[in-house]
Amino acid sequence: MSITGARTCTVDTRNGTQIAAFRGSEPMVKELYRNDWKNNGTTAYAIESVQQAEVRKYIENLKLEEGQKLYLTGHSSSGNLAMYSSFILPDSMRKQLVSASTFNAPGFNGRVLDKYKHTIEELNENGQIKEFRNKHDLVPALFMIPSDGIYIDTTSKEYTGFSHHSMFSLKAADNQEQFQPTDADTKDHQDLVDAVMDSFRYETDLVYINNKKISVNLRNEPLNRQGNTIVSKPAVLSVNDDKGVNAVPLLTVVDRGADDSRYKKKVEEIYHSQDKDNTDSTHPYWKNILEGYTQSSTLGSFDNYKYREFVKTGQHMYKITEKTTVSIIVNKDNVPLYTDARMSDGKYYVKAWIADVELEDSSNAYNKLGKLVGVKPLDEIEVTVKGSMYDDLNN
Repeated sequence: MSITGARTCTVDTRNGTQIAAFRGSEPMVKELYRNDWKNNGTTAYAIESVQQAEVRKYIENLKLEEGQKLYLTGHSSSGNLAMYSSFILPDSMRKQLVSASTFNAPGFNGRVLDKYKHTIEELNENGQIKEFRNKHDLVPALFMIPSDGIYIDTTSKEYTGFSHHSMFSLKAADNQEQFQPTDADTKDHQDLVDAVMDSFRYETDLVYINNKKISVNLRNEPLNRQGNTIVSKPAVLSVNDDKGVNAVPLLTVVDRGADDSRYKKKVEEIYHSQDKDNTDSTHPYWKNILEGYTQSSTLGSFDNYKYREFVKTGQHMYKITEKTTVSIIVNKDNVPLYTDARMSDGKYYVKAWIADVELEDSSNAYNKLGKLVGVKPLDEIEVTVKGSMYDDLNN
């Protein structure tokens, strides 16, 4: 990390992809982190802020192999840096850019957008800019933004704008189209929603103390000791295995079972007729696959032989579009959980992520797609432990 506060990490996935992730503003507890906020202020008027200048140096030294794909990403102020990086990429590297995906990022001053106007237009035309914004977050409203954005909902019930700035309250939606001979809800959709919900993970290596005064991990498993040191052990919770410290369920799922409005279904009948002289009474989907129509490139069968196929009257086919919105809330009731005062000094983490979904294990038609790749991480917090309450009591 430079003295400006800028920090960037590039991950080479070893399968032809590099991901450059940028760090957002830290709390002003440490003096070094105050530079984050000085930088944020200059973003309002500078043609290039101090952290943007650092990012320029980083991009100049970034090496991509021929054919490699590049992703840029960041949350909050780091989203601004990720987006800025897409503006200043060399032309050859910009062709390898899949997306600059930002989350709740502030915008830019007008001079920056004017300077990179043509590049921004090209990025938007190619779909390389993906700005995700929580609907009620204040931060994306700061300054001028380079795209229309993709607005998502949050699970926060608070009324302050910054309560919607976090990515930790996940709200996900599955939108699926399917064709079937009835207008009933589809099993395929519900199975896919269940599979994605089951893949949610909440993980930490923090050391807790339970009601029995035992040092445990998140899953309430007793921890070993090496001398006087408690050995940390990472633990993961899922929707189907959500009991944490003191056996308290810590993950709450809010889906259509709790709220009917979270499920939406649109039904369109794929109409048809046996009227050979009125082809408009048959849906284009049918004409794409039946003989004797322009759409299936077989009109000659009708013109030359008066042969045309129809769907038998009384049979039905429906296009079903289903959408389910699911919220997974961590510790919904704010149950007090206490970390152990004897926890060793060091760095710990708390993160949420989506594991891969093996579609081939499903009995539904989409099992041929193989694997639905997860999101790792959705969000992550680094916790630094230095001393304990005993230090305060003894000083």
